[in-house]
Parts: sequence; structure tokens; C-alpha cells
Amino acid sequence: MVQTFKKSIHKIKGDKDWSALERELLENCRAGIPFAGKPGLPDPEDTSRHVRPELITYLLLGGCDGNNGARPTVEGVRLAGAYLTGRLEFERQNTELDLRLVECHLPDGANLRDAALGGLSLQGCQVENGLDLHRIKVQNDVFLRRKTSVEGGVDLGAAQIGGQLSCNGGALKTRKGLPSTAIGR
Repeated sequence: MVQTFKKSIHKIKGDKDWSALERELLENCRAGIPFAGKPGLPDPEDTSRHVRPELITYLLLGGCDGNNGARPTVEGVRLAGAYLTGRLEFERQNTELDLRLVECHLPDGANLRDAALGGLSLQGCQVENGLDLHRIKVQNDVFLRRKTSVEGGVDLGAAQIGGQLSCNGGALKTRKGLPSTAIGR
């Protein structure tokens, strides 16, 4: 197995306090609770619902860092009503965990190019600046549904999905307003 560099929880936090939702996510992971947040698209001005994308990456890669860190449950990272404060970067990273986001706002999009995940579910999410899933390997399902809106396109070129690909009720648009091309095998 190839080791990848992972930021420590201290570097992710930096000198900025955790938001209320970040604290809930970390506390729930420590307690073995697989879910954090509450449904409803967040107001970008509500800093209590801001989540650093690096924290999601940290948890998907197994978390830890002793007593100060956290380890997600075997169900992966499940988060509702979060406003991600930057682009979710998980390029060339590998995990058997699932990532499930419910009614979250990703204004800077997400890059999961060449990544491997257990499962991926975005339900009721608002994604801007694209969703790069090129050559992603997902053991189970990929759900982009229940009013998930992706502006800037979804790249599923050469994707390998072991279960279902469902975009039922989703709106996938390129910059020019044309539907995204979903290509996979």
C-alpha cells in the first residue's frame, strides 16, 4: 500500500477555532456516532455550519492523531447542512469509507479524480465549480440525487462504479447550461 501525506489535525485547525459543526463532527466520530449536522442548505454567512474540506479529507483517510484527533466509524463520513469553505480535494487518495453529504453547499466544487472510495452520496447538495470524478473507483454506489445541483459539469470519464450510478432528481449542468456527459464503465 502506498502511504500518502496527511495533514495533522493541528495543521488543519491552525489558529482558527473549530466551527460548531466541525466540533460536532469530531465529537461524534470520537463517540462512534456516524452522522453530524442537521438537514437544510446552510446560509453562507452562518459560520457555525462552515466546515474545512481538509477535515473531511483527514477523516476519510482514517483520522486519528491520538487524543486530539478523531477516527470515523466504519460507515465513513456523513455530514448534513455544511458549508465547505474551500474545494474538497481527495485526488489520488484511497479509502474504503463512504462519503455521504446531505444538503451541503460546495461553492468551490470537489476533486476526487483518481480516488478510491467505498461509496459516494450527495443528496440535496449544491455544488458549484464542477465535480471531478474522472477515473474514480467506487466499491459500491454513487448517488447524485434528490435535488443535488452541480454547476460546472460532472466528469465521470473512465469511472469504475461497483454498484449503482443514480442521478435521480439531480440537475447536472455545464457552464454553458448543457447537460453534463456522464461516462463510466
